[in-house]
Amino acid sequence: MGTEHLPYREGIDKLLEFMLLHIDVEEIQSTALKYLVYLLYETEVLEAIDRIIPVLISVLNSHKDCLELQARVCRILLKFAIKATEDSMEEGILFSDTVINVILSIMQSRRKCVELQQVICNLLMMLSGSEASGKLIGKANGIQAIMKTLRMYIDNSHVCIPCCGALWSLVVNKENAQIAKSEGALRTVLQILGKHIQNGDVVELASAALWTLSLQEPLNDKQLEAITLLLIEAFELHLRKETIVKNICFALSSLIRMSELVAFRILVPENDRDGLALIVQSYHEHFTDPEVVEDICIVFLEMVQYKDVVLELISQKLDVTLNAIKIKFASNEDIITVVDSTLSKLQTTASRPQNKEDSSTRATI
Repeated sequence: MGTEHLPYREGIDKLLEFMLLHIDVEEIQSTALKYLVYLLYETEVLEAIDRIIPVLISVLNSHKDCLELQARVCRILLKFAIKATEDSMEEGILFSDTVINVILSIMQSRRKCVELQQVICNLLMMLSGSEASGKLIGKANGIQAIMKTLRMYIDNSHVCIPCCGALWSLVVNKENAQIAKSEGALRTVLQILGKHIQNGDVVELASAALWTLSLQEPLNDKQLEAITLLLIEAFELHLRKETIVKNICFALSSLIRMSELVAFRILVPENDRDGLALIVQSYHEHFTDPEVVEDICIVFLEMVQYKDVVLELISQKLDVTLNAIKIKFASNEDIITVVDSTLSKLQTTASRPQNKEDSSTRATI
């Protein structure tokens, strides 16, 4: 039977029935998938996702050597995953180990097909947003697969973006975090950030991944310094992009909490790049966005946990910026709480008599 007998306009269930009846006929599957793509945004199709996906899996299992069919099915699954994300749906067969195992198998067998790798990486990024499927991806060696693809295509921003996005979500899970650590994910993401530092889309997700990954393992001073300087450089290059500023502030806050060295790397200009001045400047760029302002203020709050850092912040008149923020956001309780805590640290230290011994002592408050 040829494709001329395909049940066009007879409803999605008739199409699925026809596909299953002729599951071994590559030409019929190819044409049916093209038609399914055409129908993708029809309400009937979107409501039938859980009936469509088992048929798509059957197509993949019956045509493991056909790259064209694999690519088409993966693109359809990606469309479904995007729609599910938009609708905040994180359950159903799309998020099951059935789908995850099949797409990871294709990812492994089609390493040299960069276009398909991009599609699968984007699909994994979408699926990793679900806590349950994130665990399944980890158990199915998905993190190892992502890292292998990342290293193979580290110069390709279209691969790096979804892989970093997937890692960002996946390593929230403790078991996944340990896998990522053993795979050297932090080091690889740092390389990606350095290679693609001019690309805002890469920086946005690489800095987010860096933030979550840095929480999972102890870092030595050399690593902390390298990460901090790279984040400050990225901060300067993408100062006007809200999401990047937020992600880098998250990362810096976490790193400052780990070590006083990070706070001093922000304070001491490097290559004419003044970290504190950049953070203050970012406030002026985003002073109408309360979420960004709060994240910036949290960086300041973390910095004042160290006595020597407080002295430097006083000398650089951070209180002027904080008081301006306090006036502008007087009705925002979250921001005011952070600002008041930071100002209290500054004011307590400023009013305390300083002597040589006191000013040379570093202590965590």
